[in-house]
Amino acid sequence: MTRVAARHGYGGASVARAAAEAGVSRGTFYRCYPDRDECFRAVYRRGTAAIRARLASAVSATPLRDRPRAVLEVLFSAAAADPDRARLILIESLAGPSDLRVDHEALLAQCIRWIEGQQAREVEGGIQAPPVALLGAVLGVLSTRLLVGQAATLPELTVPLSDWFDALRLPAGETPLGSGAWARLGARLLPRSHAPTPQPARLPRGRSALAPGLAAARLRERIVLTTAELIAARGYAAVTVSEIVAAARVSRRAFYTSFSGKEAAFLAAQRLCLRESMACAAAGYSLAPSWPDSVWGACDAMCSYMAARPALTQIGIREVYAAGENALRVQAESTRAHGLFLEPGYAECERRAPPREICSDAIGAAVFWMIWERVGLAGPGALRSLLPQVVYAILAPFLGPEPALSFVSGRVRAAPAAARKEPLLFLASADRA
Repeated sequence: MTRVAARHGYGGASVARAAAEAGVSRGTFYRCYPDRDECFRAVYRRGTAAIRARLASAVSATPLRDRPRAVLEVLFSAAAADPDRARLILIESLAGPSDLRVDHEALLAQCIRWIEGQQAREVEGGIQAPPVALLGAVLGVLSTRLLVGQAATLPELTVPLSDWFDALRLPAGETPLGSGAWARLGARLLPRSHAPTPQPARLPRGRSALAPGLAAARLRERIVLTTAELIAARGYAAVTVSEIVAAARVSRRAFYTSFSGKEAAFLAAQRLCLRESMACAAAGYSLAPSWPDSVWGACDAMCSYMAARPALTQIGIREVYAAGENALRVQAESTRAHGLFLEPGYAECERRAPPREICSDAIGAAVFWMIWERVGLAGPGALRSLLPQVVYAILAPFLGPEPALSFVSGRVRAAPAAARKEPLLFLASADRA
């Protein structure tokens, strides 16, 4: 099951394939497991138990300041030794049965709490970043290398990713911000109001007055947006082509004229989301007096876009793992494209910036996982409250944690105040929540 899931994804990890790979009959498989999902759960739970045991041993034997590197060494060496199992745990579990997805998200939440506890206990200079950003950077670097077959290179990345962590360290004695303080900072920002996303008009029955190319484009757009709406509401695995056809009010022939199947329609919706969000981010980035202000403008524009396009955001962030390897590759390409916004940071902060070989990947993964968590907890409409954390995670490796926090706090102070019953705690090095 481990090898089949790594080769074909969760969707393609059938009982027939697992039995054939193991060299046993389907009857033998069913005497061991009642179905495919129960076997998948067993593999996941066995793998996570082994990793937890190794992490507990490494952490207990390592001084507090050196624990981030010790954790990286355990995770990266385990993934390099057994990339198939690492892929099943990190990637395919998020496409798996709904109860396993819940278990996996609970495990990630537990990791976030553990990171925050380690930050609070760090007295020699803590790593200041939202805990989900630190976890996301590690998960993203791991997942990307597993997807492209570069698991063997992971141990080599322990040092550069540790250097990225160190770029976020505070001076000795300073305590990093907790999740509550980050949340209060983001709560200052008013969400922008958005008009409902217009749906493409239905084409009239009979011969269309539109030019053939325009009629085909409108039909394709309707299918794409309907696919996004259905998958956002029910999940990728639960939606069928028949349901898309019925909801879009098109014929099956019209659907298959435009797309080869559900995955192709999903990928078209995903690319639409990435293309539109990139255009919004570029517009926000270009109209600013400095690079930090450009980053703020780009992130603010992207958060606004995601709130205005909730279905596309949901599938582009939360359902991308369920859709399979092609969708994950599109997501990786998008992360690399957004890395262009970091180029001035490397040029302006050359003496401080961490190694390029890992910094862009770590920042892109940190931002993705922060958005992933917030969309899952509160929906795309709440993303603007995440803006200070996202901008901080981008700027801090280049400017340093204190200047980056000062910039973000200043931009929040300048924003219109949201109605609040309790006073907002502005966060500075001498006055921390």
